[in-house]
Amino acid sequence: MNSLVTTEHKNSKRDINIDFLKIVACIAVIGLHTLQKNLSTVNALIHYFCGFAIPVFFFSTGYILLQRKEITVKYCIKKCLNIVRVVIIWNVGVNLCIVCLKFLLGKEFDFISFLQDISYRPFIQKGRMWQFWYLGAMIILYLLLPIIHNAIYGDNKKWVRFWRIFALICVCIQVVSLCMNAPIQKNVIQTFRVWTWIQYFSLGGVLLYLRLL
Repeated sequence: MNSLVTTEHKNSKRDINIDFLKIVACIAVIGLHTLQKNLSTVNALIHYFCGFAIPVFFFSTGYILLQRKEITVKYCIKKCLNIVRVVIIWNVGVNLCIVCLKFLLGKEFDFISFLQDISYRPFIQKGRMWQFWYLGAMIILYLLLPIIHNAIYGDNKKWVRFWRIFALICVCIQVVSLCMNAPIQKNVIQTFRVWTWIQYFSLGGVLLYLRLL
């Protein structure tokens, strides 16, 4: 097993490179959700260019988390609960505003739909705040993180091998999609495209140990 010399970022200064990447990715996300790619060729090019944002978020998170010497189930559950709390707060606020607007306009109020919108729908890319699917995917990664981390932490070759497996899966899916002239993952909501998110997430670990950032 290859020995690793890692630096715990929690005990050191922030990584400026990672912070910069996240800022750029935040701007790109705005572009993804505001630029209409059907308006013009320029809009389409910028829209698709902004697609790098989601991979950056995943691998930058992996870069930070996968350098930790220990990942416990308690830590991951706490992270998941924090995500759920933030999403619920945002959704309650937004949906209450919409409910009040409907009341003023004399429209019907569906209480069951309201409960669904403030609870699970955003995590599975549904409802008014469907953009929170990313956080649903992060919850899945956090639940898998103790297994992934404990299985391969401490060996550079394992990190690279693990990433290559999921990168190969992604390539195979794209090749099959090209052959079928249709994306085979189109019926899987983004939250559950775990093979892709694990690939980006584990790439952060590879970049960490290869010291490319």
